[in-house]
Amino acid sequence: MSAQQQGAMTAVVLCGIAPHIEFLKRLKRRGYRTVLIDYLPDPPAKCAADIHVQKNAFDLNVVIEVAKYYKASMVAAPSIDQVNIICCEAAEALNLPSLYSSSTARQVTDKGVMKELMFRAGVPTAKSVVVKSAKDVAAIRKSLDYPIIVKPVDGYASSGVSKVRSDDDLEAAIELALSKGNGGGAVAEEWLEGQELSAYCFVVDGQSHVILAADRYTYQSDAGIRCYATFAPSEIPSKLYERVEDIIQKIVAALDLKCTPFFIQFFYSDSSVWVTEFAGRTGGGWSYSTMQRLAGFDMFEAIIDA
Repeated sequence: MSAQQQGAMTAVVLCGIAPHIEFLKRLKRRGYRTVLIDYLPDPPAKCAADIHVQKNAFDLNVVIEVAKYYKASMVAAPSIDQVNIICCEAAEALNLPSLYSSSTARQVTDKGVMKELMFRAGVPTAKSVVVKSAKDVAAIRKSLDYPIIVKPVDGYASSGVSKVRSDDDLEAAIELALSKGNGGGAVAEEWLEGQELSAYCFVVDGQSHVILAADRYTYQSDAGIRCYATFAPSEIPSKLYERVEDIIQKIVAALDLKCTPFFIQFFYSDSSVWVTEFAGRTGGGWSYSTMQRLAGFDMFEAIIDA
């Protein structure tokens, strides 16, 4: 089918991960022709797309070329951090709508930049150091107290994340983080003991709305820290929950977000709450389904509307 035969309502979706199956289905119900870009021959979401282009969705030139060919009116990647930069850059190049600018996309994907933004905005977060090489261990030892968390600056899905308790394991943790990232370096931050919390939000007209808050439980594997369970709604005390809402709004204002999903992770104790990281996307895995069941909110429909 030629590009000229495509309708005006064509959506290009980057990466065929399983959650994008439902996103593609919603687009099709809206009347969109769906084009999926994924380098794998049979990605999970291929079954839900009208067209599968087996190319690299992380290649900006490829995305622009495909979007032009199919006369796309939308380029989207609602569930993956790093490809959001490509998505926003392609939208800007083609004068298509996007949730935020490519500059903002970098701010919500680079964990080193996140830390700088939080410190400037007065958001509580752990002390941290960004390094480019495993040889930079001296900077971490000088600045941080154990235990610490080491993770890729530009990673996602907790890949390459390690909890380090002594000098003995620090260099290996940095090497793991660097191997799982995309060349941006690694960030080390002090571990502050508490319960991990995930907040699934949507921003409307610059105002954040917490759709669902859930307690998150993890374990350390050879590949990094992995989540094994999430329980919703969270058991966070109401006085801390109000503080969580205030912190989220402060970050949203600092980023000048207007209309977008927003995912943010915290730790909390009996009297304190602090931020670990955030992203300008929906939560991972099947969180979209959990939000719909427990809160009656369809995150993917809201993203299409945005």
